[in-house]
Amino acid sequence: GMAALGARGVSILFASGDSGYQPQQKFGAASPYVTAVGGVFNGELRQGKLQADSLTTSGFAASPHNKAQPWQQAAIASYLNTSGLRPPHIDPSQRAVPDLSAYDDDINVVINGASSSLSGTSAACPIVAGMIASINDALLLAGHSTTLGFANPFLYANQGAFFDVTRGNNRGIAAVPGYDPLSGLGTFGTLTYGKLKAAALKAAARAEALRAGSVEV
Repeated sequence: GMAALGARGVSILFASGDSGYQPQQKFGAASPYVTAVGGVFNGELRQGKLQADSLTTSGFAASPHNKAQPWQQAAIASYLNTSGLRPPHIDPSQRAVPDLSAYDDDINVVINGASSSLSGTSAACPIVAGMIASINDALLLAGHSTTLGFANPFLYANQGAFFDVTRGNNRGIAAVPGYDPLSGLGTFGTLTYGKLKAAALKAAARAEALRAGSVEV
């Protein structure tokens, strides 16, 4: 289902939720074939220090069908080598949530023509979806025949493009340097979108050259 849609060029994203650390992640964010989005904000008193949202639902999947896939395994292994608050029992073979985060505090939205505000991962997820849609648009405008589709392998391969969030916890998992199942790979810095777009265009060009037989593996 999810994997097949990704292979057809469809990017599927889920908000991880706003229930804090959970020992068992739920469908659909727990699926290894979707991109799970957490939240970050400017601290409890908005003191300007970016930190992970304490309500972001995070942890590891419980279903035997939701195993950590190759693109996430190294990130989980790196996380387990860090120090900091973590759950007492972790199965590193399971898929970890979220994959990345976006700002989720008091986002201005327009609903039925009326201005309002929205917070939580339901606000963060559309921001990431918009970023992926913009990259897909850039790929098509450049004449490439494929889009990102299932984005996680690409996102984990470009971890350095993200702003690493090292502050905050959600009563079960603390933010640490590098990947953590609280803010994921991190969030967007000023150069994140440009770096990801450039990486996507480069990868698409190489893939098409390989298919044409003009690049040696």
